[in-house]
Amino acid sequence: MKTLVAFLLIATLMAGQDRPGVATVLQQGAKLVSADQLAEAQDLYEKAVRSSPDDPDLRFELGMVFFRQHNWSKAVENYRSSLNTRPGMIKPLFYLAEAYFLELDLDHARETIAQAARIAPDDAQVCQKYGGYLGATIETRKEGLSWLEKARRLQPSLGRIDFEIGKAQFELTDFESAASTFEVALKKDANNGEAAFFLAESWAKLGDWQKARDSYAYSLAHG
Repeated sequence: MKTLVAFLLIATLMAGQDRPGVATVLQQGAKLVSADQLAEAQDLYEKAVRSSPDDPDLRFELGMVFFRQHNWSKAVENYRSSLNTRPGMIKPLFYLAEAYFLELDLDHARETIAQAARIAPDDAQVCQKYGGYLGATIETRKEGLSWLEKARRLQPSLGRIDFEIGKAQFELTDFESAASTFEVALKKDANNGEAAFFLAESWAKLGDWQKARDSYAYSLAHG
Protein backbone atom coordinates (compact mmCIF):
# COMPACT_ATOMS: atom_id res chain seq x y z
CA MET A 1 0.00 0.00 0.00
CA LYS A 2 2.84 2.40 0.91
CA THR A 3 4.50 1.61 -2.44
CA LEU A 4 1.28 2.46 -4.30
CA VAL A 5 0.86 5.75 -2.43
CA ALA A 6 4.47 6.68 -3.16
CA PHE A 7 4.01 5.86 -6.84
CA LEU A 8 0.86 8.00 -7.08
CA LEU A 9 2.59 10.90 -5.33
CA ILE A 10 5.55 10.76 -7.71
CA ALA A 11 3.22 10.56 -10.72
CA THR A 12 1.28 13.58 -9.49
CA LEU A 13 4.46 15.60 -8.98
CA MET A 14 5.73 14.65 -12.44
CA ALA A 15 2.42 15.68 -14.01
CA GLY A 16 2.62 18.99 -12.18
CA GLN A 17 6.13 19.52 -13.51
CA ASP A 18 5.00 18.82 -17.07
CA ARG A 19 2.21 21.41 -17.10
CA PRO A 20 4.41 24.55 -17.07
CA GLY A 21 6.21 23.16 -20.13
CA VAL A 22 2.90 22.41 -21.81
CA ALA A 23 1.65 25.92 -21.01
CA THR A 24 4.72 27.41 -22.71
CA VAL A 25 4.19 25.23 -25.79
CA LEU A 26 0.53 26.27 -25.96
CA GLN A 27 1.50 29.96 -25.79
CA GLN A 28 4.17 29.54 -28.49
CA GLY A 29 1.78 27.55 -30.65
CA ALA A 30 -0.93 30.19 -30.37
CA LYS A 31 1.50 32.84 -31.59
CA LEU A 32 2.51 30.69 -34.57
CA VAL A 33 -1.11 30.02 -35.49
CA SER A 34 -2.01 33.72 -35.24
CA ALA A 35 0.89 34.43 -37.61
CA ASP A 36 -0.46 31.75 -39.99
CA GLN A 37 2.68 29.65 -39.49
CA LEU A 38 0.74 26.41 -39.39
CA ALA A 39 3.54 24.04 -40.37
CA GLU A 40 5.72 25.42 -37.58
CA ALA A 41 2.84 25.15 -35.09
CA GLN A 42 2.19 21.57 -36.18
CA ASP A 43 5.85 20.66 -35.67
CA LEU A 44 5.89 22.31 -32.23
CA TYR A 45 2.74 20.52 -31.05
CA GLU A 46 3.77 17.14 -32.46
CA LYS A 47 7.10 17.28 -30.59
CA ALA A 48 5.27 18.21 -27.39
CA VAL A 49 2.73 15.39 -27.91
CA ARG A 50 5.56 12.86 -28.10
CA SER A 51 6.49 13.87 -24.55
CA SER A 52 2.90 14.30 -23.29
CA PRO A 53 0.76 12.08 -25.55
CA ASP A 54 -2.32 12.26 -23.33
CA ASP A 55 -2.42 15.99 -22.71
CA PRO A 56 -5.94 17.08 -23.82
CA ASP A 57 -4.96 20.70 -24.54
CA LEU A 58 -2.02 19.75 -26.76
CA ARG A 59 -4.18 17.28 -28.62
CA PHE A 60 -6.96 19.81 -29.11
CA GLU A 61 -4.64 22.52 -30.40
CA LEU A 62 -2.90 20.08 -32.73
CA GLY A 63 -6.35 19.12 -33.98
CA MET A 64 -7.10 22.79 -34.61
CA VAL A 65 -3.91 23.13 -36.70
CA PHE A 66 -4.95 20.16 -38.83
CA PHE A 67 -8.47 21.62 -39.05
CA ARG A 68 -7.08 24.88 -40.42
CA GLN A 69 -5.04 22.85 -42.93
CA HIS A 70 -8.24 21.06 -44.02
CA ASN A 71 -6.77 17.74 -42.90
CA TRP A 72 -10.05 16.49 -41.50
CA SER A 73 -8.98 12.93 -40.64
CA LYS A 74 -6.00 14.09 -38.57
CA ALA A 75 -8.17 16.73 -36.91
CA VAL A 76 -10.68 14.00 -35.97
CA GLU A 77 -7.89 11.81 -34.58
CA ASN A 78 -6.59 14.54 -32.27
CA TYR A 79 -9.99 15.82 -31.12
CA ARG A 80 -10.89 12.25 -30.19
CA SER A 81 -7.62 11.87 -28.27
CA SER A 82 -8.35 15.10 -26.40
CA LEU A 83 -11.83 13.86 -25.49
CA ASN A 84 -10.52 10.44 -24.40
CA THR A 85 -8.48 12.20 -21.71
CA ARG A 86 -11.05 14.88 -20.86
CA PRO A 87 -14.53 13.71 -21.93
CA GLY A 88 -17.49 16.00 -22.39
CA MET A 89 -15.63 19.20 -23.31
CA ILE A 90 -17.73 21.35 -25.63
CA LYS A 91 -15.05 22.86 -27.90
CA PRO A 92 -13.48 19.54 -28.91
CA LEU A 93 -16.95 18.07 -29.45
CA PHE A 94 -17.99 21.08 -31.54
CA TYR A 95 -14.96 20.92 -33.82
CA LEU A 96 -14.99 17.12 -33.95
CA ALA A 97 -18.55 17.32 -35.26
CA GLU A 98 -17.52 19.92 -37.84
CA ALA A 99 -14.54 17.81 -38.97
CA TYR A 100 -16.83 14.79 -39.40
CA PHE A 101 -19.27 16.97 -41.38
CA LEU A 102 -16.51 18.21 -43.66
CA GLU A 103 -15.44 14.59 -44.18
CA LEU A 104 -19.06 14.05 -45.33
CA ASP A 105 -19.67 11.74 -42.36
CA LEU A 106 -23.04 13.24 -41.46
CA ASP A 107 -24.06 10.47 -39.06
CA HIS A 108 -21.02 10.92 -36.81
CA ALA A 109 -21.32 14.72 -37.12
CA ARG A 110 -24.90 14.60 -35.83
CA GLU A 111 -24.09 12.13 -33.06
CA THR A 112 -21.21 14.28 -31.86
CA ILE A 113 -23.02 17.62 -31.90
CA ALA A 114 -26.04 15.93 -30.27
CA GLN A 115 -23.74 14.91 -27.42
CA ALA A 116 -22.59 18.53 -27.12
CA ALA A 117 -26.22 19.69 -27.11
CA ARG A 118 -27.06 17.29 -24.28
CA ILE A 119 -24.18 18.65 -22.22
CA ALA A 120 -24.76 22.33 -23.07
CA PRO A 121 -28.37 22.71 -24.26
CA ASP A 122 -28.24 26.50 -23.90
CA ASP A 123 -25.06 27.03 -25.90
CA ALA A 124 -26.32 29.06 -28.87
CA GLN A 125 -23.53 28.03 -31.25
CA VAL A 126 -24.04 24.34 -30.46
CA CYS A 127 -27.80 24.72 -31.06
CA GLN A 128 -27.15 26.47 -34.37
CA LYS A 129 -24.72 23.80 -35.54
CA TYR A 130 -27.04 20.98 -34.45
CA GLY A 131 -29.93 22.62 -36.28
CA GLY A 132 -27.83 23.00 -39.40
CA TYR A 133 -26.82 19.33 -39.42
CA LEU A 134 -30.38 18.16 -38.80
CA GLY A 135 -31.59 20.43 -41.58
CA ALA A 136 -29.33 18.69 -44.09
CA THR A 137 -31.89 15.91 -44.66
CA ILE A 138 -35.63 16.14 -45.17
CA GLU A 139 -36.46 13.60 -42.45
CA THR A 140 -34.94 15.76 -39.68
CA ARG A 141 -35.38 19.22 -41.21
CA LYS A 142 -38.33 20.27 -39.04
CA GLU A 143 -36.42 19.31 -35.89
CA GLY A 144 -33.43 21.20 -37.24
CA LEU A 145 -35.55 24.32 -37.66
CA SER A 146 -36.61 24.17 -34.02
CA TRP A 147 -32.96 24.04 -32.91
CA LEU A 148 -32.09 26.98 -35.15
CA GLU A 149 -34.96 28.98 -33.69
CA LYS A 150 -33.78 28.12 -30.19
CA ALA A 151 -30.27 29.30 -31.12
CA ARG A 152 -31.68 32.64 -32.27
CA ARG A 153 -33.67 33.05 -29.05
CA LEU A 154 -30.52 32.40 -27.05
CA GLN A 155 -28.34 34.74 -29.12
CA PRO A 156 -30.07 36.84 -31.81
CA SER A 157 -26.72 38.20 -33.07
CA LEU A 158 -25.43 34.80 -34.23
CA GLY A 159 -23.86 35.00 -37.67
CA ARG A 160 -26.14 33.81 -40.51
CA ILE A 161 -28.78 32.53 -38.09
CA ASP A 162 -31.67 34.32 -39.85
CA PHE A 163 -30.47 33.08 -43.24
CA GLU A 164 -30.23 29.49 -41.95
CA ILE A 165 -33.73 29.67 -40.46
CA GLY A 166 -35.10 31.14 -43.67
CA LYS A 167 -33.41 28.42 -45.71
CA ALA A 168 -34.95 25.70 -43.51
CA GLN A 169 -38.39 27.32 -43.83
CA PHE A 170 -37.95 27.55 -47.60
CA GLU A 171 -36.96 23.87 -47.86
CA LEU A 172 -40.01 22.99 -45.75
CA THR A 173 -42.10 24.93 -48.34
CA ASP A 174 -43.19 27.55 -45.80
CA PHE A 175 -42.45 30.30 -48.32
CA GLU A 176 -44.30 33.08 -46.51
CA SER A 177 -42.29 32.57 -43.30
CA ALA A 178 -39.12 32.21 -45.36
CA ALA A 179 -39.71 35.54 -47.12
CA SER A 180 -40.18 37.31 -43.77
CA THR A 181 -37.04 35.72 -42.34
CA PHE A 182 -34.89 36.55 -45.38
CA GLU A 183 -36.07 40.15 -45.11
CA VAL A 184 -34.86 40.19 -41.49
CA ALA A 185 -31.53 38.73 -42.62
CA LEU A 186 -31.16 41.50 -45.20
CA LYS A 187 -31.95 44.19 -42.64
CA LYS A 188 -29.08 42.86 -40.54
CA ASP A 189 -26.73 42.47 -43.52
CA ALA A 190 -27.70 44.47 -46.59
CA ASN A 191 -24.87 42.89 -48.62
CA ASN A 192 -26.13 39.33 -48.23
CA GLY A 193 -26.82 38.51 -51.85
CA GLU A 194 -27.55 34.89 -50.98
CA ALA A 195 -30.42 35.94 -48.69
CA ALA A 196 -31.69 38.24 -51.46
CA PHE A 197 -31.63 35.35 -53.93
CA PHE A 198 -33.68 33.08 -51.67
CA LEU A 199 -36.00 35.96 -50.90
CA ALA A 200 -36.57 36.25 -54.65
CA GLU A 201 -37.18 32.50 -54.86
CA SER A 202 -39.69 32.77 -52.00
CA TRP A 203 -41.58 35.59 -53.71
CA ALA A 204 -41.60 33.57 -56.93
CA LYS A 205 -43.07 30.56 -55.12
CA LEU A 206 -45.72 32.88 -53.65
CA GLY A 207 -46.51 34.27 -57.12
CA ASP A 208 -45.43 37.85 -56.39
CA TRP A 209 -43.41 38.37 -59.58
CA GLN A 210 -42.64 42.05 -59.10
CA LYS A 211 -41.08 41.47 -55.70
CA ALA A 212 -39.29 38.43 -57.08
CA ARG A 213 -37.77 40.47 -59.96
CA ASP A 214 -36.68 43.22 -57.56
CA SER A 215 -35.05 40.73 -55.22
CA TYR A 216 -33.31 38.88 -58.08
CA ALA A 217 -31.90 42.22 -59.29
CA TYR A 218 -30.79 43.03 -55.74
CA SER A 219 -29.08 39.66 -55.36
CA LEU A 220 -27.18 40.13 -58.62
CA ALA A 221 -26.04 43.57 -57.50
CA HIS A 222 -24.75 42.08 -54.21
CA GLY A 223 -22.91 39.05 -55.43
